[in-house]
Amino acid sequence: MRVIGGRYHGRKLKGIRGDQFRPTTQMVKGAILDSLYGDVQDGSFLDLFAGSGGVGIEALSRGAGKAVFVEKSRRAADIIEENLGKCGIDPGSYAVIRNDAIDFLRREAEEGKKYRVIFADPPYSTDMAMQVMDFICNLDYRICRILIIECAQELSPPPECCANLKRIKSYGQTYVNYFRF
Repeated sequence: MRVIGGRYHGRKLKGIRGDQFRPTTQMVKGAILDSLYGDVQDGSFLDLFAGSGGVGIEALSRGAGKAVFVEKSRRAADIIEENLGKCGIDPGSYAVIRNDAIDFLRREAEEGKKYRVIFADPPYSTDMAMQVMDFICNLDYRICRILIIECAQELSPPPECCANLKRIKSYGQTYVNYFRF
């Protein structure tokens, strides 16, 4: 796995093994970040279910001002830190948080935090994609401008959020659901 564009192009990233981890493929990662180019520049990027951190690191490489990586697994969080160090990324431009994604979102919402982009890539075998979508769509304020959820299906947003689902791209068994608020 490598960084495929931007300042850290070509840097090799350590992956993580295990049944609960499924890294975003290079093709999908590239397509997502290519579609976000102007939106990522100098903005804040939240990488939920961050795994080895590849998508958030790619966002930093392509000009994100700050990235927050949320990962419940201690082993994965350690690998994210290792990958950030391998790339020589300034520690002031990122945070690695060991926490449950929904708990983290609740806390951020309580504090009124905002992100330009939230990317979520939960385990396909769970309903976490729906939980993240429902939580963000039902907030009283907009925690993000763009929400991208990578999962094993096209998502069906609640009625109040239908207009925010802008497109769905499929890559084999992977679906990338793009919301804009």
